[in-house]
Amino acid sequence: MPVGDNLPPISFGSWIYSDGGAGHMEALRGLIAGHEEWLMERVLHYAKNYEYTKYTSTLREVWRISTAGLSSSLLSYLKISDQIPPLGPDEDFSRDPVTEFGVVEAQRHHECGITFGMFLSFLKYYRQSYLDLILEADFQPAYKERCLCLIGRLFDRLEIACYVSNETKLKRRLRQMQKMEAIGALAGGIAHDFNNILAPILGYSEMLLCDLPESSPLRKDVEQILAAAQRAKDLVKQILSFSRQAEQEIRPVRVGIIVKEALKLLRASLPSTIEIRQNIAPDSLSCNVMADPTQIHQIMMNLCTNAGYAMRQRGGLLQVDMENTELDSVFVCRHPELKPGSYLKLSVKDTGLGMEPAVRQKIFDPYFTTKEQGEGTGLGLTVVYGIVKNLGGTITFDSEPGKGSTFHVFLPKVECDIIPETEGKKPLPRGSERILLIDDELCMTEMMRQMLERLGYRVTAHTNSMDALEVFRRRPDQFDLVITDQTMPCMTGTELARECMRIRSGIPVVLCTGFSELVDEEKAPTLGIRGFVMKPVTIATIAETIRCALEGGNGAKR
Repeated sequence: MPVGDNLPPISFGSWIYSDGGAGHMEALRGLIAGHEEWLMERVLHYAKNYEYTKYTSTLREVWRISTAGLSSSLLSYLKISDQIPPLGPDEDFSRDPVTEFGVVEAQRHHECGITFGMFLSFLKYYRQSYLDLILEADFQPAYKERCLCLIGRLFDRLEIACYVSNETKLKRRLRQMQKMEAIGALAGGIAHDFNNILAPILGYSEMLLCDLPESSPLRKDVEQILAAAQRAKDLVKQILSFSRQAEQEIRPVRVGIIVKEALKLLRASLPSTIEIRQNIAPDSLSCNVMADPTQIHQIMMNLCTNAGYAMRQRGGLLQVDMENTELDSVFVCRHPELKPGSYLKLSVKDTGLGMEPAVRQKIFDPYFTTKEQGEGTGLGLTVVYGIVKNLGGTITFDSEPGKGSTFHVFLPKVECDIIPETEGKKPLPRGSERILLIDDELCMTEMMRQMLERLGYRVTAHTNSMDALEVFRRRPDQFDLVITDQTMPCMTGTELARECMRIRSGIPVVLCTGFSELVDEEKAPTLGIRGFVMKPVTIATIAETIRCALEGGNGAKR
């Protein structure tokens, strides 16, 4: 076979054998080891007409190591056998040095940005290059045939190793997705019950704050209750978003502002033995990403809380960096969910204990934690992972025992202007219409009744959907609006709304829910429902939704 363009000729020296004596295997190993540079150039020659040429500079060193490694792997195998046997149907590859080498090589190529399919192509070039080397050697035909068979079987095993390695990765990814689905299913039930508990806390605190004079010393206490309740509300919304069961208020967000605010909160909760440093590149402060502000806050709080826990015993340094970065095709090959382009890189580094390999493999698994019982749930990094993926980004980390850990979050940047929020409070819209209110939770019904009456409305409240329907059936013209919970015994909110609209066409209905798989903000209008509100309900939200519903618009609110 002729040598490719600009390739060096083969120089065999003393590697010319006329028999298959005891030294033939050593001769073959020497032949391969003595022509590693030629093999590498031959592989490049085969690949040069393909799109892989853009990786040539990176792969030269990778392939240089690979060609030497192939010789070493072959040598290891031939120490225990004078030939590579055909593959068996039930063969255990875990103790096979050739297969082990293939798994390592597949992983090393992957780290250099080479996909699984591309690596299989490279193995084809490797195989052909080794076969070329043997074909051009001055060996006896019988010995040459035996060497060709041996090399063929070697590469058969290498390809099997690649498939085994890739299948293992796919199985690991599938298990991660299944765990995410499991936590997502749990999130819905938690959100509904927790929102019903949270709603009276938020509602009564708002009304109490309205009743207190500006000079009252209790105002600050009530404001703290409200702030805590609002954070809890955002947390529930985030859990639902993480499990893809609720939409977030996605909009352009200045990450730098939220990062600085989060660090101020963290300073009060972390011990003084932990020093906090921030290095936010000036040009990154004006950069935007598409997200809900709560999502960025959750990322920061979870990553920094974990970092603080890792340094709780001896103290240390918590370093937060933020900068602009460009992700190239090599990086994207390792993270297929990304696209090349401009990203914001947020890094959280600690000088804590670091992680062992067994821990590193599980850190994003739901409920996996290294904390003592009662100190953590194992959901922090899982939530961060879900948020980042939902935002079209990725998260990576570096960690070694005794050297701390660094987490890197990459989020795609967007070029747009942020519309500043209007400062100052708007006056609450009020009214005097008659409202039929239904919720099976007595505390919710009473709180909502007081809230609506403060806004000037006349309210008839019920905790039983069937009783409420009967009242409406007898006096449909006595009500201007129906506000109903969704999840109730006997009859759901959507069923009640349908019956009310059947009795009196055009009656405005507002649906409230802590969580429901049956109806959401998008589906509600298709059912004739004019307003959709997620619990816990604030005075401002319900006031605006009611006016919008009564005036004929779509009053969907989150």
